[in-house]
Amino acid sequence: MVTISKPTPEDAEGMNEVIKLSWYATYITPEIGITKEDIDRMYAQSELQQIEVFRKRAQNPKDDDLTLVAKEGNKVLGVIRLVIFDDHIRVRTFYVNPTHTGKGIGTSLWNEALKHLPKNKPIVAWPAEHTKSVEFYKKLGFIATGEKEAGEAMANSGNKMTGIKMMLTLQK
Repeated sequence: MVTISKPTPEDAEGMNEVIKLSWYATYITPEIGITKEDIDRMYAQSELQQIEVFRKRAQNPKDDDLTLVAKEGNKVLGVIRLVIFDDHIRVRTFYVNPTHTGKGIGTSLWNEALKHLPKNKPIVAWPAEHTKSVEFYKKLGFIATGEKEAGEAMANSGNKMTGIKMMLTLQK
C-alpha cells in the first residue's frame, strides 16, 4: 500500500534516487538532447549535497515549503515539493519512480499537497517541453501560458532543457 506523508531524514536518499531515475528516464531524448553523460556528470558533482539538503529540509521544515513523499513501506516512490511565495505557489519538484508511473502515485501526491496549500494563489510549474509531464500537468488542470524558459547548458552536451510555464488557479 502506498502512503503519502512528509519526508523523514531517512527518506533523503530515496528521494534523490527517484529524482535521478526520473531524469534518466525523462530527459535523455532526441527532442531534449540531454545525454546520459550530462546526467552522470551532474549527479557526480552534486548528489551528496542534494541528499544532505533533503535531510535538512525534512529535519527543519518551513511553513512556506511543502514536501511530500509517496512510499511503499520504507521505499520512496515519488516526491513533490512546492514553495509558497507571497503572490504564487511554485512546483519545484514533482517526480515518480519511472517503474511506478501510471499507477496513480503522482495524482495521490498532488491531491494530498492540495490539502495543505492556500487556495488564493495561482500555482506555477515549469515542466520540460517534450515530456510526458506536460500532459500530466494538463490532466491536473494546469494551462500552458506560452512562456518558455531555457535552463543552464549541460556540461557535456551543451544542450539546454527548455521549460514551459503552466499555471493553475484553485477554486476558493
